[in-house]
Amino acid sequence: MQRKALGKGLSALIPDKPAVVKEVENRGIRNIPVDQILPNPHQPRKNFDPEAMADLERSIRKRGVIQPILVREGKHGFELIAGERRWRAAKQAGIMAIPAILQDVSDQDSLEIALIENLQREDLNPLDSAEAYERLIKEFHLTQEEISLQVGKQRPTITNILRLLSLPPELKAYVKQDKLTMGHAKAILSLGKKPQQISLGREIIRKGLSVRQAEQMAQKINAGLRETAPSARKKEIHLSAVEDELKRSLGTKVQILDRKEKGKIVIEYYSKTERERLISMLRGSVQT
Repeated sequence: MQRKALGKGLSALIPDKPAVVKEVENRGIRNIPVDQILPNPHQPRKNFDPEAMADLERSIRKRGVIQPILVREGKHGFELIAGERRWRAAKQAGIMAIPAILQDVSDQDSLEIALIENLQREDLNPLDSAEAYERLIKEFHLTQEEISLQVGKQRPTITNILRLLSLPPELKAYVKQDKLTMGHAKAILSLGKKPQQISLGREIIRKGLSVRQAEQMAQKINAGLRETAPSARKKEIHLSAVEDELKRSLGTKVQILDRKEKGKIVIEYYSKTERERLISMLRGSVQT
């Protein structure tokens, strides 16, 4: 069942222009003690860049919090909906109270707003973005087109980011640690098998390869696979012919199971009499 995008969008809840704290009474903004505010448990951003946070803290020390955060009343105080970076930086700066807009929203809308507010920022880790998109799709039944409209990104961009979720766990961790970029991940995902993806990912990090170099390496790997494919097919055709020959000679079903130069030949029988017949034939051929 398709669900409508969130209300009127974030613009209905978060002011486009900085709010002036002096207008608290007229704009529905209030100053709330920072120690009475709790973080949003559904925050999609897992890491806060220390350098960026330090810059924001310095700005707040000098000018204060210009744009209010968005909160709702919770069981143990006020719960953040949007603006966690400002709240954290204000705490670090020693600010006692922060301007906030109080909204009465459901758990679902609180989570959706938090996800979308973060996705609209350019500095969110691409894997965090992918996980947030997945939550919007699975939990809120939004389509990729609806997400595109909410966060202001092209639909193909969203599709490509969602593909990150198919990376092996080891490579996901590298993306979260900013050791692999979105471009590197796209090159890795062009390889069809997980072991090849992991190998390329490790090589990119070990050698410090650029995105272009990673793409070239992925192309070489894929080209090598295409070159070896015909010989593999020839081998399969040859074994199939041998199977047919053995079936005719032994008068029963025969399978050759080949796995990288190892394997087994399976000869089937369906009665004790047939088993003895096949053993006699095999012994005769060995003695010959």
